[in-house]
Amino acid sequence: MNNAISIHDLTVQLGRHLALNEISLEIDKGELCVLLGANGSGKTTLLRCIDGLLRPKSGLIQVMGQNVMRLTRAETARLISYVPQGHQPVFSYTVFDTVLAGRSPHVPLSSGPGRADFQAVQTVLKELGLWSLVDRPYTQLSGGERQLTLLARGLAQEAPIMLLDEPTTYLDYRNQHLVLETVKDLVKNHGLTAVVCLHDPNLALEYGDHLIMLHDGVVHTDLRKGTPELLPKLETALCTAYQTNIRIVIADGLAFVTGH
Repeated sequence: MNNAISIHDLTVQLGRHLALNEISLEIDKGELCVLLGANGSGKTTLLRCIDGLLRPKSGLIQVMGQNVMRLTRAETARLISYVPQGHQPVFSYTVFDTVLAGRSPHVPLSSGPGRADFQAVQTVLKELGLWSLVDRPYTQLSGGERQLTLLARGLAQEAPIMLLDEPTTYLDYRNQHLVLETVKDLVKNHGLTAVVCLHDPNLALEYGDHLIMLHDGVVHTDLRKGTPELLPKLETALCTAYQTNIRIVIADGLAFVTGH
């Protein structure tokens, strides 16, 4: 089985709002899948369903071959790490303690974290270039440093799947690319499967292996890199989703999305 995530006929009702309507899709192991779509298209709702945080009205979600709805939170956390759009801790935890929290699915309640957990955190912090910040309070970090710390916490969790909800929001150009390059490296070097919500189609084209466009709670377009229909179909999907005239142009062998 090559699917990390398999979704069949997923429907989610939030009050009177039909947030997702009979969605079906498959995400392969070891790929970076980008969810695109306008605000309210269902991206975050879909992530929360995959993580078992929202119970659907109907449908099936399988993660690594297991039905998410039948898993405990601890079992889910061993399969999926969730990196939120923003994180505002109540207390001024250090970077080390913030990342150590990612070890909780593996730590017995009776004993607390052990040597292996501390070693795992140290390894992750060094790999992501955060070791110099180990004692700094999370609340004193820059936006890019905070997002990398949340990535480190997810990586320390040692789950095969990472979900990221708009990780580039509020970041400047440099840090947007730094975060996504880090995610891409984690996919390549750790065999991670990453599902990332993004607004910027240029970032999606640059970093995504698999692009899924959501529109009004349904899968409008489901495309993978390297397929000849990728650019024309994505261009049409972007025009529909954002209700504006969008073109994809090629310059120096690279594809760019423009509003003109």
